[in-house]
Amino acid sequence: MSMSKGAAIGAAIILAAALAACSPSGEKAADGSAPAPSGGGATVSAGDMPKPKVGKWKMTMNIAGAPGPQTVEVCYTQKMIDELQTMSADMPNTDCGDATFARIDGAFQTTVSCASHGQKSTVVTRAKGDFNSRYTVEMSMTSDPPTAGANMTTTTVAEFLGPC
Repeated sequence: MSMSKGAAIGAAIILAAALAACSPSGEKAADGSAPAPSGGGATVSAGDMPKPKVGKWKMTMNIAGAPGPQTVEVCYTQKMIDELQTMSADMPNTDCGDATFARIDGAFQTTVSCASHGQKSTVVTRAKGDFNSRYTVEMSMTSDPPTAGANMTTTTVAEFLGPC
């Protein structure tokens, strides 16, 4: 299936959000330990966060307020996964704090806040599944101060289709 540029960007954003949890950064408390996650659950290290299997995936994205789901097929290569893991660190004019990682109710949760041009955004991503055949990513982004269109929620279901 051919994918439009917008769909490819959307898929990359969802993958990047899911993989942000794999970034090697992480906040440390004064004693050197990771902070407790907000909302309960167990703090985990970045290395404990899951990655999808290399191969072709069908992604069905539901964006709150958008007319219906959008389905795309994406071929994850190891290079793509590795590059997207560091994408947030390379965004120009953006200052992001360290991400926090937690395992809450069977889902892997990542929370990160960034500031850019006087706007603070917080992204919370919850990923759940086996990451070999199927997984679901729920991502919510809020902005402070609130800006029209800046707050959004997406749910993406990814299903493994086979090799690229």
